[in-house]
Amino acid sequence: MDRRTACWALVVCLAGIAAAQPGAGQRAGTITGHVFDAVHAVPIEYANVVLYSLPDSAQVTGAVTDKKGAFRLAGVKSGRYYIEASFIGYGDKVVKEVEVAGTAPVELGRIDLQQKTVPVPGVEVTAERPIVSYEVDKKVVDVSRLPGAASGTAVDALRNVPSLRVDIEDNVTLRGSSNFKVLIDGKPTLLGPSEVLKQTAAVMIDKIEIITNPSAKYEPDGDAGIINIVLKRRKGRGASALVNASADPRGASGSTLLSLRRGIASMYAGGSVLGFKSDWNHRYDSRIFVVDDTFLTVDSGIGRGDRKLGDARAGLELSLGPRDKVGFSGRLGGSNGFTWGGSDVIEQHTPGDSSRHYRTDFSSRSTRSFYFVTADYEHLFDTTGHKFIATAYVVDNEAGYTSSHVDFALTGTDTTGGRRTDKPGPTRRATLDLGYTLPTGKKDKLEAGFQSRLEGTGQDYRIYQYDTTARTWDLDARSSHPYVTEQQIYSLYATYTWNWRKLGIQPGIRGEYGTRLVKVTDTDSAWPLRRWDYFPSLHASYDLGSGRQVMASYSRRIDRPDMSYLRPFEVWSDEHSADVGNPELKPSYTNSWEAGGELPLGAGYLSSEVYHRVKSDLFQWVPAMYTGDTSAVLYTAQNVGRDYSTGVELSANLMPYKWLSAYLAGDIYYYCEEGKLFGQDLSRRILTWSSSANVSVTARTNTQFALSGYFTGPTVSATGRADGWLSTDFAVKQSLLKTEKSKAANRLFGIVV
Repeated sequence: MDRRTACWALVVCLAGIAAAQPGAGQRAGTITGHVFDAVHAVPIEYANVVLYSLPDSAQVTGAVTDKKGAFRLAGVKSGRYYIEASFIGYGDKVVKEVEVAGTAPVELGRIDLQQKTVPVPGVEVTAERPIVSYEVDKKVVDVSRLPGAASGTAVDALRNVPSLRVDIEDNVTLRGSSNFKVLIDGKPTLLGPSEVLKQTAAVMIDKIEIITNPSAKYEPDGDAGIINIVLKRRKGRGASALVNASADPRGASGSTLLSLRRGIASMYAGGSVLGFKSDWNHRYDSRIFVVDDTFLTVDSGIGRGDRKLGDARAGLELSLGPRDKVGFSGRLGGSNGFTWGGSDVIEQHTPGDSSRHYRTDFSSRSTRSFYFVTADYEHLFDTTGHKFIATAYVVDNEAGYTSSHVDFALTGTDTTGGRRTDKPGPTRRATLDLGYTLPTGKKDKLEAGFQSRLEGTGQDYRIYQYDTTARTWDLDARSSHPYVTEQQIYSLYATYTWNWRKLGIQPGIRGEYGTRLVKVTDTDSAWPLRRWDYFPSLHASYDLGSGRQVMASYSRRIDRPDMSYLRPFEVWSDEHSADVGNPELKPSYTNSWEAGGELPLGAGYLSSEVYHRVKSDLFQWVPAMYTGDTSAVLYTAQNVGRDYSTGVELSANLMPYKWLSAYLAGDIYYYCEEGKLFGQDLSRRILTWSSSANVSVTARTNTQFALSGYFTGPTVSATGRADGWLSTDFAVKQSLLKTEKSKAANRLFGIVV
């Protein structure tokens, strides 16, 4: 053996000996934590805690918790892992992205397990999750606990939730305001709030988060807050499939979701279709006061709506290493809606007693196609939560809308006039979000970031007037113009979370620079705007122990007028009304204060909140008599003053028996609107309320019966008043199989009548 060969042999032997020594070349660390009952906040003894390696999911080691719910995993080599905690009667909990670096100990803190149904021969123990649960800064609606929403939309899932009102035409308001932001999986869409909720099938929703006082890290748009729709995603390891079909007298829906996890890759793909119909009766009374004249309109009639929608989505997530992962996802879909109906209209002037009585038929059709593409990147600097994230996404929405209003004589079928509106146009948005999180203590952290968004919207208005002599539709050049709005917003934000004993405080600040341009393209008229804005926030909570806590918060938000409010030319939607926007309209600002608390009641809870909201530079459509035509009304977009809302919300989730649960909610608030326009006092005041109840009974056959009721009081605005109304729903949900062994089959089918 020559010298070189002997040296290599010695090196190999030494390396083998070193590798065989415990801890040699690979220092070992420890992982510790505690396992608790999520509802009762008590430690769980004898819970299993298992450590798996990434990316191959191989089992490394495990432990059992002691009387204090504590566990310790020792001798863990440096690397990237995940932990699964489990105990009989509870759902498994997975802690992702656990990284061990050398001998540094890793403290996971508290791991909460949720109770679940567990089969025991001859005995079945059930613990129901509440329909609505409360976290420090939001309410969380568990959509799976709403059998009546299985064949509907997100609107059906929100009918009985505190803070929200749904009117008879499925329009949603949050604490009396229709101006709130809707996110899907934390990302904004290009649709109006109620429209997003109406076009999202409930069967594809995992949960809905309601954030009435968002912190500075959220975009400040929407003066009433944020509703975040979290869609169903893949769960667990390996492959899985979910198929759902449901029907009720309103319509039918179906959905599918396929997922696969292999090695470093996680993938999912799915889609949904939904069709539903609605019918309603309506009556609208309006009064317009001018000098020496009052114009009264009474409009009563019926309507029907028919809507179909569908979407497909897919996603891929890759683990690039112990500290880096990247994800890509996309969603595309479309909708088609048709509405029609008729009205009996009476118009009257006083004094003078001149009046007009006629019939009108209306119809509208809307079409929409959209796609959404997003890319995410995350880098972990260590295992303490020190990280950097980047998200970029593009949204494109192509929409078309056609409507017609035709007037008829009170007797006979002669057409006395009509208007038809066509307004197709795209809406696009591109966004870049950069976020950085720096832990400064066990529970303290600094979060900061940069956000930019570019938005563009266009519509090509074509308004046609019916010629009763020639019986043709002629283009109305006054109301037919293409116009666009463009907006750029650049933001910096920072929040700091500080905890001392049982007290937690999170101040935040956000600064924005924005530009806006409104342009009528066939006249070269343009209205530019540039402005700086700031948005502070403050959240605080105090833990009273045993699941009891109190919370308080403040935030400042903005309501930016959309393109319909900014449209600078006059549009006649029918023979008797026209509207014109205001390209110089100022945004509205809202300052909001909240305080509340939560008290456990056995397996349920009692919660209450008090809030006060002040909105300045309020803008609305304001009616007035059309100059030169006393039978027509002109609506103009104006900043009319300010409004106040002060209210109290109460809710309780009661589960006295394993087969019976009840969710009760109610709110009462005082609303005041103050302002003057054109010398008129627009002030309005009202004390109003709403209440809801949802009672669910589960029979031995695994059949669930749900009865819900909703009552809302009257509402007012600067331009009108709406009366209160009552609605009830009854639903039956039947699982095909009832044992734990058949749980996978139960997930594949759903029947709701």
